[in-house]
Amino acid sequence: AASAADRWLDGLAAALPHGVVRDPAALLGPWSLRPGNAVTTTSDRGLLLDGRPVVALDLTALDAGAPWLLDSGTPASPRGRLSEHPELARLVAAHAASLVADGAAHLPEDAGPPRWDPTTTSLGTPVDDALRAAFRTTLTVAEGLVGVPDPFDLSARDALLAWLTDPSPDGGPGRWLLGVHRTRPDLRAAFAHVPGHDDEALLAWVRTHGVIDGLPTLLVDEVLRRTPVHTATGGRPRPGVNVIGFLRGELGIGESARLLVDALRAADVPFGTISIDRHLASRQLARPGAATSTQAEVFDTSILCVNADLTGTVAASVPGLMDHSYRIGMWYWEVEEFPPTQHGGFASLDEVWVATDFVRQAVERHSPVPVRTITPPLPQRGPDPVLTRADLGLPDAPVLLFSFDFLSTAERKNPLGLLDAFRRAFAPGEGPVLVVKSINADQRPGPAEQLRLAAAGQPDVLLLEEYLDADARDALVALCDCYVSLHRSEGLGLTMAEAMAWGKPVIATGYSGNLQFMTDENSFLVPWAPAPIPRC
Repeated sequence: AASAADRWLDGLAAALPHGVVRDPAALLGPWSLRPGNAVTTTSDRGLLLDGRPVVALDLTALDAGAPWLLDSGTPASPRGRLSEHPELARLVAAHAASLVADGAAHLPEDAGPPRWDPTTTSLGTPVDDALRAAFRTTLTVAEGLVGVPDPFDLSARDALLAWLTDPSPDGGPGRWLLGVHRTRPDLRAAFAHVPGHDDEALLAWVRTHGVIDGLPTLLVDEVLRRTPVHTATGGRPRPGVNVIGFLRGELGIGESARLLVDALRAADVPFGTISIDRHLASRQLARPGAATSTQAEVFDTSILCVNADLTGTVAASVPGLMDHSYRIGMWYWEVEEFPPTQHGGFASLDEVWVATDFVRQAVERHSPVPVRTITPPLPQRGPDPVLTRADLGLPDAPVLLFSFDFLSTAERKNPLGLLDAFRRAFAPGEGPVLVVKSINADQRPGPAEQLRLAAAGQPDVLLLEEYLDADARDALVALCDCYVSLHRSEGLGLTMAEAMAWGKPVIATGYSGNLQFMTDENSFLVPWAPAPIPRC
């Protein structure tokens, strides 16, 4: 949406004679700063963009409380990063500081009615081909507009969601899913008899591949929740375990689910798996081997390896398993309080497993079902790496390593605190190098830019932001000299356990779930002091 400044300039241009200047240096801002630009300053010419004097700098979208982004309102990675332009970053930081000093840190955008966006429904979902097909078919079959909700009316959100996702009177796919089918040639070829006897197969595809194929999560969840699944059972299921979780997800809870599968296989316990692809922003290229095959048999115990907030939704997507088995949720949580927003997951379970006593103490105070500490198998040392430090871009120096996921909340993982501690411990050029390995920086542009700016100008700090394959990820841990985690809180701490498995000394905060396997005898624990979690 246009800012107040943009709309003011639009009005001015319409009212007065004007010309068009096509030069990014005329007004440098978040929309005109591009990768590869050179922003410099000179004493006589001021701020320069690629050697040309900058006439004006657009900081109307700057949040003085977060001066690492030129536009704090964009959810995507910025086109031009302040971390790549230290001169501009210093200028922006100085301006933000002056705003804070003047008490104008957060100037509100002009308060008016919300702008109508014809590309997005009131549900926040895009007006795409599937949605157009749903409405077009409604008119074509002469249903008319009676009872059809306005897709842009915020007061009709619930009605729109039901209208799109309710199954047809005979139990088949609803309007939106039929629209998806009609507008996807691949789905029409794979499921030719929809509506008809391919309905269940289409729903199975939606359950496992819908969101990863780009379908809106909200609509996928509602379709699965509202559509009955017909299952046939031949009596009591035989003993074994149904494992449901993010088995392909490159994130901690996905790794925990894969370790559970490894343990079941090692113990020769019958099991089957269903990999959930929805709700994940992380990359999904992990390969849990044969365990990812589609569930062919229902066993008498189901373990949902998803956290509390997703338990109800995921359970509703696999009713054929949940209705005929003892239901266990394997949950992770990271702080001492377990808020009411997480309590809905209890209703779908008979029992909750947590990885550490720290998490159990938070959850069991509110739980109507048993809560047990079942620490999952911890990572084990693999074969010596084939890759070298040179292959990974690591220097020939003492390497301190820290790895984290921006989607797991940078404030909790505390990389900024680690950078500060490293700066205080070692002088520049003293020898040790801090390597901070992260993923999903592109999905959290604010914290990512804050970290880049904090590390800027520090040659002894190396930021690695790309995903690594399993061999490179293992080699990174195997080739470091020490692992450090100055986290504010952890539910378990698999990266610390992995480093310990490789025999690396580990320095970590002496608090939270990592104390399930870390002690003063096997680790270097850092003292801590409690602090309240700020309310957002």
